[in-house]
Amino acid sequence: MNRSDVDVGSTLDDFKAFTLDFPPNIRGDMIGASEPIRIAHNSFARPEPFIFDEKKEKDDEDDDAFHFIGFVPVNGKLYELDGLKQGPIVLGECTMDNWLDKARPAIQERIEKYSTKEIRFNLLALCKNRTEVLTKELATLTARKTQLTSSPSNQETKQALTTVEDNIAQTKQAMQAEEAKFAAWKAENVRRRHNYVPFIYNLLKVLAEKNKLADLVEKASKITQEKLKKKIEAKKKEKEKEKEQKAEATKAK
Repeated sequence: MNRSDVDVGSTLDDFKAFTLDFPPNIRGDMIGASEPIRIAHNSFARPEPFIFDEKKEKDDEDDDAFHFIGFVPVNGKLYELDGLKQGPIVLGECTMDNWLDKARPAIQERIEKYSTKEIRFNLLALCKNRTEVLTKELATLTARKTQLTSSPSNQETKQALTTVEDNIAQTKQAMQAEEAKFAAWKAENVRRRHNYVPFIYNLLKVLAEKNKLADLVEKASKITQEKLKKKIEAKKKEKEKEKEQKAEATKAK
């Protein structure tokens, strides 16, 4: 919210103005107290049609892995923002041009901290809406095309006009790709948040009434067992391969 070139919207702008003079701990509490932020956050939660009394015990290290960590350049310094730490961590000096290079080792170190087989990591960047950037770029190109069209016609002008028209076509194509991407994201979020339990319940009910459910369950059980067997065999082969590699490394020493 401290980047003047990024429009975060009226909700976060109002929140920033309201909590500007608050101490950090109170400002953090106010995030949870903000109704618009809470509604937006909860709207992305998966539906929980079944509630279980039993609580799954989690390993502390695994639990620590699943949370967001931010890296931001502020006033010539690179900060790591970890919600599980007491406060921001200064990682060193940086500039707006090299702060990503400075942050990369810290990100790689954190990923390597966990199991080498762990692949559930996401990297997100807070940046301008690509559609807005392309819209401004298209306006600039269109203005340039108008200028060239009204200029005296010669070989140089024709070549420049051709280049501008090609750039306009590429920009429009990029805008269409962005629109398609946002439409796909919207559909994905609708599916992810939808409660499919009533549909599944009625489907199973109809299959049971038609005496097809038992056969399908048996077939699914066989497929699951075959997949589990292949998975176990693959893990066994992988362990044997690791043992062979360790043995070869020991012989080499």
